[in-house]
Amino acid sequence: MSFEVEVKLEENITDKLSELQKNLGDLTPVFNQIGHTLIYIVEENFESESFLGKPWTPLKDSTKKQKAKKGYKKILQNRGHLAESIDFEASKNKLVLGTNVEYAAIHQFGGNAGKNHSAKIPARPFLPIDENREIPRRVKEEIFEAVEFYLEKLL
Repeated sequence: MSFEVEVKLEENITDKLSELQKNLGDLTPVFNQIGHTLIYIVEENFESESFLGKPWTPLKDSTKKQKAKKGYKKILQNRGHLAESIDFEASKNKLVLGTNVEYAAIHQFGGNAGKNHSAKIPARPFLPIDENREIPRRVKEEIFEAVEFYLEKLL
């Protein structure tokens, strides 16, 4: 089971990408550039155990002890399966970024899990969307930089 979140870009970004598509036809290279930028942001989030610099909720002491017994130290990174599963697919008119790991959504957005949904899992967002499922300003800026970088290569 996987999850999908559709994020709509602001009109000014969408308009600029639409104009770019009219001029270039195929936006796959641009979306590839954006995809690599977003993957880098996700990797930073896992490495720093934060969401764009805002630290994730610390683990409970009992969870820390369980992880320590198995030799694990970092939040959301026992074997690295979740972090390594984040990927993107670029096409001529869209970019899809996500994971096929079924437990990803509970960690991204938080909620109740476990037997009888008795365990409350805090949100520890790693994908570049906020709790309102919107793209934060810093990520938008990096998307613009990725597009500018691509365009500079064309000139």
